[in-house]
Amino acid sequence: MTTDRSMLDISGSRLPPFHISRPRLSGECTSERVVVVEAAGGYGKSVLAAELVEVWGALPIWVVLEEGEVSAQLLAGRLRGAVAAAGLSDAAGAMAAAGDDPPGAVDAMLAALRGESVAIAIDDAHNAARDAAGLIERIADQLVQPQRLVVLARRLPDGVPHLRRAGVHTLTAADLALRPEETLELCRAGFGLEVSAAEGRQLDAATGGWTAAVALAASMAKRTSQRLGAVATLSASHADALAAILDEVVAMLSIDRRRAAQLGFLPLLDAELLALLGGEGAFLERALAAGLPLTRTPGGWWQLPGPVRDQLAAGTQADAQLLATAARHYARRGELGTALQMLLAAVDLSTSGTTPTEAEMIARRVVDAAAASEELTRARALSVIGKTIWWQPDEQGRRSVSRMREAADYFDQSAEILLGLGLRAAVASLAIYRGMWIDFELGRAESALSTLTEALGLSVEVPRRFTAVLFYRARVLTELGRHDESEADLEEVLRIARQLGDPGSRVAYVHWERFRRASMRGDTEATLHHVQQTEANRADWWEHGRYDFLADAADCLCRVGQTALAWEYLARAQADPGDAGHLIAMAEGALLACSGDPLLAEERLTVVDRHGVTPRELWRATLLRAYAAFRRGDPAAGGLAAKAFDEAARLGQPQAPLIREHGLTESLLALAVDTGLPAALAMEHASLPVAVSVLGRFELTSGGRAIALPPSQAEQLIKLIAVSGGRIQAEQAIEALWPEAGRDAGRNRLRTVLSRLRDSAGDIVRREGDLLALDAGVRLDVTEFHRAAREAKALAAADPAAAVAVARSAIARYRGPLLPHDPYADWAEEPRETTRSTMLDLLDLCASVALDRGDLDEARRMVQRTIELAPYDDDRWLAVASILRDQGRRGAALSVLRRARAALAQLGLDPPRKLAELEREVADEAAGRAPLAL
Repeated sequence: MTTDRSMLDISGSRLPPFHISRPRLSGECTSERVVVVEAAGGYGKSVLAAELVEVWGALPIWVVLEEGEVSAQLLAGRLRGAVAAAGLSDAAGAMAAAGDDPPGAVDAMLAALRGESVAIAIDDAHNAARDAAGLIERIADQLVQPQRLVVLARRLPDGVPHLRRAGVHTLTAADLALRPEETLELCRAGFGLEVSAAEGRQLDAATGGWTAAVALAASMAKRTSQRLGAVATLSASHADALAAILDEVVAMLSIDRRRAAQLGFLPLLDAELLALLGGEGAFLERALAAGLPLTRTPGGWWQLPGPVRDQLAAGTQADAQLLATAARHYARRGELGTALQMLLAAVDLSTSGTTPTEAEMIARRVVDAAAASEELTRARALSVIGKTIWWQPDEQGRRSVSRMREAADYFDQSAEILLGLGLRAAVASLAIYRGMWIDFELGRAESALSTLTEALGLSVEVPRRFTAVLFYRARVLTELGRHDESEADLEEVLRIARQLGDPGSRVAYVHWERFRRASMRGDTEATLHHVQQTEANRADWWEHGRYDFLADAADCLCRVGQTALAWEYLARAQADPGDAGHLIAMAEGALLACSGDPLLAEERLTVVDRHGVTPRELWRATLLRAYAAFRRGDPAAGGLAAKAFDEAARLGQPQAPLIREHGLTESLLALAVDTGLPAALAMEHASLPVAVSVLGRFELTSGGRAIALPPSQAEQLIKLIAVSGGRIQAEQAIEALWPEAGRDAGRNRLRTVLSRLRDSAGDIVRREGDLLALDAGVRLDVTEFHRAAREAKALAAADPAAAVAVARSAIARYRGPLLPHDPYADWAEEPRETTRSTMLDLLDLCASVALDRGDLDEARRMVQRTIELAPYDDDRWLAVASILRDQGRRGAALSVLRRARAALAQLGLDPPRKLAELEREVADEAAGRAPLAL
């Protein structure tokens, strides 16, 4: 394949004329029906695809998938537009006749194109959602000559297993990399450099043949008159060659590296935006002279190549103020879609420099301008309107309930459109705003919990989105005092993060939620530990999240009596408040009320709503005012406490004061009861959520706080009832606990245990005639586990994604075998085996769904977890090894099979025939030997 053009576009960079010949690629690809080009930006994938189409002599049907998640319905629409643009009106009409059936539209297109010499090129395929990926695979499976397909992606999306197997020609970065002679030709013909063969080899080694990096290096050598060898030594390896060269360009520009990084977040540039970054009107000219690879595009804009933008932005956060400024600029120049993209990125409008009113105006212009077919653009704009409305305070500076509800309506409109487009994960993202910004902040924790639980089913196929939803659900569960469930969700967040090899900020956020929960439980040691661990795990979150963290840490440390340290954290927060004014106001009010000036506390707490404190926190501000009054000896303390209880009850959370501010509530309860007000009287008799845990350990808690049981067999009685489904015949309990005692003696012992249990834990166990039962309000983890398992199995056939979400919630609750510290209790054996078997079923369900959607990594992980529960089940070892073999990971497959052999040998068993045969076949493949014909 030979190219000789006056201007060749390599990853967006316009380079001077030069000549590159790649006959090896021509020979490999021109006879293929399906070609996959899988490599990061900067290797000229689009140029190669265009050349392939030219060599094939085929009519191009080019589809570019925009950033974000592209659904099957959107991909079908893009394909239909591309087919029409290519002049194939019959095929476009056939697709339109298929209606809202993406697979039907693809089938109709291929049927109409039968016999036509066409080449379908799908660019940026990594943006395809799983159902859209399925459409790409459908096209590949049904193509007939002379139809051809080229798939271009940084990485293939999930859901295309057939594109990784035989019959598909795949090119990777190694195939696309420039060879030493091509590097020399680019430097000599493209940049007019005098380059020796040794220098060419040196640059090729440093850049790994990455075209974008080679071009930048050559540009730098030409600009600075350095020898190319000197430029090449800027980097010891090609992994950071581009970074090193870019650092030199940035240094030449005399601009702060952090400021330069913002270039990576701006898709379109002009002299005005570049002047804002560089602080001078001539920055564009200086950037071009320094060798920054800016490319002219239609409309008078400039662009940077994708890999350069990625490298510049790596490891930094976007400047919300710059994004908002860019959004206004794009809107003025008519680029409403790009303006909307910037607004979506600048979520935090309070610090962006753009007033919510401005942002709302831009988003409404997008809604008005969006054509009927641009539903995705409309949905995104509606979500921006919802966010801007949420940020706008009322005339008194307060975040009004009516505005929050109006924002919720826009979120709901956006979600309805996105769901219709099949963008389930995008709907899940909106559910976070809907659940946390609206329901949670309005104090409707149960509604927020329902919203987020539903979102889990929508995001299960996107692990990072799933973990985000799971984290926020854990926060709501903490608020409700369901601490054991909250911890199960947090453990699952960490487990998935470790699987992805990208724990990043998640470790810090998990510690953050744990110190909030520990403070509510009154656990000083755990609160201190998790505060320290949160700060120790600084990552990219610190840049934008430190304000909230410092204020939240001060508040929680105050709650557990760590006053001096709390004041230190508050001082740090006040010195650099960011957008955490509402949290700082509450933390300062809490510290003043509990350990500072109680008169100043009243002054500060009376006006906290002016700092943006939402309805969820107002009862707490009143309770802190009551405590400050109590410290002053003010008789108004009781009335204020009763008012706080009433405010919490009106939110539908009458237990919230006991859960979140247990110590203050107990101190003020008697005074509040003396007022005779209904809310105070109700609080006196309020019962906190009680939970019994038997999976992985035994624990009894009330409102998240551990309950100490008397030194008797009370603990064994609760365990026995718990593993019996929450109720058991009294005679059965006596027989299990005191088998040697006579009937009368056993009954006397039971009465004694129940009496002591009542004294320490209240009516957790009730006697109903001949039955012993846990109180109806007690949450039992093993019961919740089995309930979720039954729900997952019922959903499996109709809605596999929802089934997996429910199954994973159940799996997260399985924190170990049932009552592991009671291994010899006969009455625990059968329930223990039942829960183990149910856990295996859930893991098998998740593995099966993952296999169906082509996610071999997830399937392997799930099957490997089953091995932990059933280490001597050879079929499970076989399943893992087979998946690894399908992925081409023969060494790992062989390791698994040998571990299986060792596990069976511990039982004195030989490996079964299937396992031995697979081991031999994989060993032969790994050694490059042909399998024996049997």
